[in-house]
Amino acid sequence: MIQTQLILPPEGLIVPCYKPSINGTWPAVVTEDIPRLKSALAECAAQADEYLKWRTPESPQ
Repeated sequence: MIQTQLILPPEGLIVPCYKPSINGTWPAVVTEDIPRLKSALAECAAQADEYLKWRTPESPQ
């Protein structure tokens, strides 16, 4: 008989990503990187948030 097991990582290994706010005066070259940094952080945070919501469906949305 074939059985499928769903093995999840421990909850402590998946945590929400830190999303720093970017404030202050930046050199012109660095300002081109800020949108990419924010996009990457938002994507990471969305993946972690989706997993955490899926893992604990009883938590408030």
